[in-house]
Amino acid sequence: MKNASPIIAATGIAIVGNSGISTEPKCDVLFNVLYQMGIHPNMETFTLGRTEAYETLDEAVDNLSSHFSLKNDDQKKILEQYLEKTLQKENGNYIYDACSKRVKIW
Repeated sequence: MKNASPIIAATGIAIVGNSGISTEPKCDVLFNVLYQMGIHPNMETFTLGRTEAYETLDEAVDNLSSHFSLKNDDQKKILEQYLEKTLQKENGNYIYDACSKRVKIW
């Protein structure tokens, strides 16, 4: 699919870009490798809760652009529009809910 544009998922939004996307292996890959080796690991999911505060919307876009590996201004504009609608305002700061699901495997 040479002409297909990859999609970057960024917290519930889709950002269309023209560069390839590489992702790191996730817990499902590790679990499957262990399982295929005859190891049946225990798994526990948990929420890693945290928030990030930014003084300006531009600061939030700059920081989160690298987090989501955005490469061009078109992608950053889409992220900016999304953040403008979804970030909470608190004490003059823009608050980003950076909670994520994690898996502990042992």
